[in-house]
Amino acid sequence: MIKWITALIFGLITAVVLLAIFLSFYGLESKYFNSFVKEKTKTFDHNLDLNFNKTKILLNLKNFELKIKLLEPEIIYNNNQATLTRFVGNISIQSFFKKEFALSNIDVGLGKTDIKKVISIVKQRKPSTFLIILRQLVNQGEIKGEAKLYFDNNGKIKDNYIINGSLFNLDAKFLDKFYLVKTSADFQITKNKYFFNIEKGQLIDVNLQNSNIQITKNKNEFFVNTNLNTQARINNVNDFLNTFSLLINKELININSISFDLINNISFIVKKGFKIENFVINGKGTIDNINLNHNFKKYTNRFNDNIQKEISFNSNKVSYSLKSKIIKFESN
Repeated sequence: MIKWITALIFGLITAVVLLAIFLSFYGLESKYFNSFVKEKTKTFDHNLDLNFNKTKILLNLKNFELKIKLLEPEIIYNNNQATLTRFVGNISIQSFFKKEFALSNIDVGLGKTDIKKVISIVKQRKPSTFLIILRQLVNQGEIKGEAKLYFDNNGKIKDNYIINGSLFNLDAKFLDKFYLVKTSADFQITKNKYFFNIEKGQLIDVNLQNSNIQITKNKNEFFVNTNLNTQARINNVNDFLNTFSLLINKELININSISFDLINNISFIVKKGFKIENFVINGKGTIDNINLNHNFKKYTNRFNDNIQKEISFNSNKVSYSLKSKIIKFESN
């Protein structure tokens, strides 16, 4: 009798150990947790729906958690739908049996999706001034990414979230005159910080390949710092300069064309009402070619008639700055 009981206990222990090993490495596909996940989703936000086929359950013995992977997931928020490439959540076993908010964190992957749709979903879920401005600026483009979100015991997202992703064929408009087109970039978003690494793109016909932008939020202000690698050949120089509110006396000098390869550090503050302050530019690089016509003799007799009215400069090293509307320029 004792041997039989011992063998039974040993068999049960072995079965439990084998089941734990199986769940840890291979997992179990089931629809048992479907209703639990949907219920907790509604607890988190009653406007949020998750559609999926079934769940795959894995056991994390180290943290005493269940890892639940949703198969074929998609997210719906106020009738805005997006297909997910991945949705994995970790559930505290202890909290689950206590009927508390058991979801400790989720790992979400998003396939290529219309960027305006994603901004609308995120803005409704977690409104912010930055997202409101971003929605107004963006004309078109696609986005994909992944997010790691952590929750407290009440189901609220903690501040240590991380969002990584990529933008494709982004078109946007700033201040009604700066056009960003055909732009692809990688980005990372954490609390109050946004970082973009531009792989390719154009801003008013200037190539921005291998540039970066960092935005830091402080209360209702956004501190913007950019490092822009710019290459371009500009034929209509006067219109180009006018975009930056830089005017040239056309009767005195007219720049026909310019080509350059410059590195620019640009910083400014965006205040409430989209007001720009503390705009500063520091730059250096090479002006490969500049062609201009002048009419200096009309304003002074110090120039003789042998000086050509059309002048061309090639391969000039330059450095410059703009601060408080004061321009400094050096060339050698």
